[in-house]
Amino acid sequence: MSELQDRLHYDEEFKILYLKNKINGSYEPIMYDCVETSDSYDGKKIEKDSIFHYLIKFVRRLSTEINKKTGVKGIGYYEIYQWNLAIVMVKAAILLKNHDMMIAIARQSGKSFFGRSIFAFCCVFVPSFVEIKQLRYELAWGSPTANLGADHFEMIKQYLSIAVELFNELHPDSPLLTKEDDKDIKENKRQIQLDRDTPNGVIPYSMFYLLSLNKKTVNAGLSLHMIIVDEAQEVNNDSFNTQVAPTTTATGKNCQTILRIVQTVLIAGKC
Repeated sequence: MSELQDRLHYDEEFKILYLKNKINGSYEPIMYDCVETSDSYDGKKIEKDSIFHYLIKFVRRLSTEINKKTGVKGIGYYEIYQWNLAIVMVKAAILLKNHDMMIAIARQSGKSFFGRSIFAFCCVFVPSFVEIKQLRYELAWGSPTANLGADHFEMIKQYLSIAVELFNELHPDSPLLTKEDDKDIKENKRQIQLDRDTPNGVIPYSMFYLLSLNKKTVNAGLSLHMIIVDEAQEVNNDSFNTQVAPTTTATGKNCQTILRIVQTVLIAGKC
């Protein structure tokens, strides 16, 4: 077996081929919609400047580890189960097709980290790969209570900053604009707006909302393309049906990508 073959891992269930990173030993996807043949693999390669290529670049920037001797920052990574879910979610979002998925994982397996980071990535990168009728690609992070949502908000903002920085490095001629760039851009404790500075002027880009999913809260007038529900086991059916379900028809054919984070199960769906 060659060195390259020894570094490959094929996930038969999700049809994704991975290659082990020599530096940190983590696996990164190199091919999806992939089938194993007698002596090779046949599928869609992750090409340069594709959304999955950008996702890999983004994940590599998520490390918080710093070498105490050299001061060099480590390389961020997803576990294979996180990559599987990320690729299915992002693919569903950009193709605007129906998709349902369920993954059961153990506690303390990085569910919150994954949810926050993939949410930030989608807010920044997905809009440039889809055509929608709405002015903005709109996302929401939903929690059973406002306090729980606020706990995640600052971490999501950190990942959002990393994603925006990467996007602007990749697209210096048409960067994204935040509140720091334009005081008229909306940003508060419940929503963050992104605009894009194109050669033809500034255009609306995306919007991220923080939602409290309880009976006493009304989240009216939203047309969401993606929503992540944290601690979904604490959100009762009535709250979900009144706060989330109505937004599934607001975008017409461009229906939602939904990720529910619960104590032991992740559910991602494209309605």
